[in-house]
Amino acid sequence: MTRWSAHLHMLFKEQPFLERFQAAADRGFSVVECWSPFEVELDEFEAAVSAAGVQLAGFNLHSGDMPGGDRGFLNLPGERHDVLANAEDAIALAGRTGTRNINALAGNQNGGDRAAELYEVVRRLGELGERAEGSDVTFLVEPLNNLDSPRYLINTPDEAAEVIGRVGHPRVAMLFDAFQVARMGLDPVEQLERHLPLVRHIQIADAPGRHQPGTGEVDYDAFFAALERLGYEGAVGLEYTPADGDDTDAALAWLPEAER
Repeated sequence: MTRWSAHLHMLFKEQPFLERFQAAADRGFSVVECWSPFEVELDEFEAAVSAAGVQLAGFNLHSGDMPGGDRGFLNLPGERHDVLANAEDAIALAGRTGTRNINALAGNQNGGDRAAELYEVVRRLGELGERAEGSDVTFLVEPLNNLDSPRYLINTPDEAAEVIGRVGHPRVAMLFDAFQVARMGLDPVEQLERHLPLVRHIQIADAPGRHQPGTGEVDYDAFFAALERLGYEGAVGLEYTPADGDDTDAALAWLPEAER
């Protein structure tokens, strides 16, 4: 049975962030996820997770101003110290909350030498993998489409797989977002079949609008059937915005509460 994870930076925005954990639990979710938790007090964040009784499937390293266009800093040598310090804090937080996946966004291309910036990404991911040794944490590489994130360094699962292969560390794997894949004009089912051994977490949204399944062009019946057929055992994050403003309940109507 699929484990669905409510994304708390995309859903339940009718409520303050720290109240969304309980809101998700009240609607039948036992698993949740979010972007960076480092914008709030961590003791309050941990208390919200604990009080709601939910499992935290994953979160992001500090990635900057995401709504403003930032997409992480692994590619910037000058950010190395801050990235690694944040990673240490993230691993500690993951240990306290029972979280296994930390998304490490690669960054937006900052100059003209993409190869040099990817080299820095590979180096940084290797260092993150080393810091995760002895923990249950895996750092994830997420490809983002170049329509919505035009400067982002890694756009397809093939490119993410190449980076992960260059890193060569068992604590570095892939976050597979079917929305991002579809926005690149690729078939999410075919791409999942190709890359499943590297995938540790999956996210979904319909394309092109990034709303709930059934509002766009992605064949989610086929995608969900592929998850079952391929034996995927991780969580599936609902990383979408409600099609009708901030009406989360309407955006969850496709998924019966008993199945959440």
